[in-house]
Amino acid sequence: MENTDSTRYISARFDPEVLKDVYAIFQTIYFKSQIGPNTYLRILRSLAGVDREGVLWSLGLKTGTWYRQENGQWIPGEPQGKLYLIRKIDLKILCPSCKHVNLASKRFCTNCGAELPMESVTESKTQSPSRASSSIVCKTCGATNATNKKFCTQCGSRLGELAGGTP
Repeated sequence: MENTDSTRYISARFDPEVLKDVYAIFQTIYFKSQIGPNTYLRILRSLAGVDREGVLWSLGLKTGTWYRQENGQWIPGEPQGKLYLIRKIDLKILCPSCKHVNLASKRFCTNCGAELPMESVTESKTQSPSRASSSIVCKTCGATNATNKKFCTQCGSRLGELAGGTP
């Protein structure tokens, strides 16, 4: 798992049978088309956990049976004891200029481009790392940014403009 200065992880212990029950509920909701495939997959990923020995366990997408990861392979099995479910905590920072909430790993506000102070960091819980569906490359510094950002998170330049500030 990636661990940056702006990321922390917490865990909670759960009985594998309870997690199977949660899986069954969301599988039913999914098959009734009440949630989409991306939401279903995100929920199933959130039910993965590690045992006391640090072995990663996950429920099968279609079967609901337990699999453990061993040497890069998923092997059927049953976890012994409770599993630790891991949740990501992203540290956030408030832009002093426009009050937009940014990841603390960013140097510039993604909303207004202002430089962010590094001393006012807060915690915000998220269930999974956010992933942009696509990205835009800053023409000034070459950093990759999410398409919903107006300003580069590394240099503060307005995205969508050519280097030097011209569109």
